[in-house]
Amino acid sequence: MDEIVFVYDVLSFQKNIFIKPYVYKNKSFILINIDSKAYKNIVFNLLGNANKFIVYHGWIILEIDILTSIALASFNYTNLNRTAVIDNGVGITADIQLSIKSNSFFFFNNKQRIGLSIVKEILTTYRLLLNVVSYPHRGAKLYFDITVNI
Repeated sequence: MDEIVFVYDVLSFQKNIFIKPYVYKNKSFILINIDSKAYKNIVFNLLGNANKFIVYHGWIILEIDILTSIALASFNYTNLNRTAVIDNGVGITADIQLSIKSNSFFFFNNKQRIGLSIVKEILTTYRLLLNVVSYPHRGAKLYFDITVNI
């Protein structure tokens, strides 16, 4: 992840955007449902999308955490890697958020949404979901969860 953050630090310097990676719990993990090249491609495109929607003097956070999901009926637990890109850009409107969650997003051809289309396609290939929390003019948080072994 350091090489991805470095590339975007250099690209964001002209716009005075601060990029901060947070990796919680300092645990190493093995991705189960996705290969590392696809994972890096997703993160790279999410960071690129966030960078495009910050006009000047903003911030981007790359957040990587390990969560535990518990099935209440069976008491089985699963360890998840949650990867999130959070920014204080222009945000994502409700209609675009709906199109991200549906398959129609593949055909949404806005010049700045190409990175998200790539992310959505990769995640769909691995049967993973892209989640969005956003309010216009307040930024966005895009994240996905992957099963991992610790």
